Amino acid sequence: MFDCDYIIIQHLLDDKTANLTSVDFSVLHKISERKLVKRMTITVQRIVDLMEHYGSSGAFMSRLCGKSRTLVASWQAGKSVPTASDIATIAARYGVSEAYLRGEVDFPESNLSALQRRLMDSTHDLTDDEMRKVIEYVRFVKFLRE
Repeated sequence: MFDCDYIIIQHLLDDKTANLTSVDFSVLHKISERKLVKRMTITVQRIVDLMEHYGSSGAFMSRLCGKSRTLVASWQAGKSVPTASDIATIAARYGVSEAYLRGEVDFPESNLSALQRRLMDSTHDLTDDEMRKVIEYVRFVKFLRE
């Protein structure tokens, strides 16, 4: 909650004449909604930052999560929020923790090795067609290993 939210709540509780009507509860509801919006904003901002860093498009993000482009755009506009499975998918793709994306920690904990991170860094400016070719090549290399 914001500091001003505590002041509003304290004022409502201290005011002897305050009648805790539905109006008062609507104020408390708006405060709790604002807290959720703040968390969503952090999540979306971190996702957008990762997309920009790696040159990922909204179309790529929608394919990654199996969602429509419109839904991904609505995340960015603050009209909807990514699901827990979306956050898990995005975190795995970009090598950060889910807690980082949710705004629970300030540093992205990476599970990627230095070589994996280097590979990701080298692909940030590839087109979608070039990325598909890279993915196909990786599948081919794994096939040869079997």
